[in-house]
Amino acid sequence: MAAITFQIESATGKITIRMPAALDALWLDYVDGEKLNSKGDAIEWGGRKKKRKADFAEQASRTAWKIVQDWIEVQMSMIQMKQADTLQVFLPYVYDGKRTYYQALQQSNFRGLLPEKASQDA
Repeated sequence: MAAITFQIESATGKITIRMPAALDALWLDYVDGEKLNSKGDAIEWGGRKKKRKADFAEQASRTAWKIVQDWIEVQMSMIQMKQADTLQVFLPYVYDGKRTYYQALQQSNFRGLLPEKASQDA
């Protein structure tokens, strides 16, 4: 998955942030139920190719990165206006050089974060 990685100063020091851009997700959203060819890289419409994934990739990339840019700018504005703390908005994207905090939680099946099923039944 494509991502932009940058560092930002927080109350606890510099933290590394890794923001993903899901380019393939935009292709799948664009396709949205259309009939793909056997390779999954083109939409077939009446025997003709309506659009190839390669043709769509450049626009998808621009769109995905613009969404990421807009999101970061809004979050930075929230921090500057003291409406949010740096870690409050970027915590899922804090990067240790191998994975983001969210990815670490996901790999552990969010263990310790969500209530245990057994404790809910008690």
